[in-house]
Amino acid sequence: MRGAAAYLDSSVILKRYVREAGSEMVRGLYLKAYSGEATIAYSMWNIGEVLGALDRAARLGRLSSMLYR
Repeated sequence: MRGAAAYLDSSVILKRYVREAGSEMVRGLYLKAYSGEATIAYSMWNIGEVLGALDRAARLGRLSSMLYR
């Protein structure tokens, strides 16, 4: 592992998919992880929370059907 390690909670994971304040910072963190400059970690418990929130965002029109799939 090189660089920083970041533990993401559900609200931060959602910023990757739902555009809101902080989304650009999260996008940058994922780019660093893809290039090996950072490590991202999260709990398996976050998956259920994220899926529920994504479902709600899709129903409210805050998330495109393409991203939702």
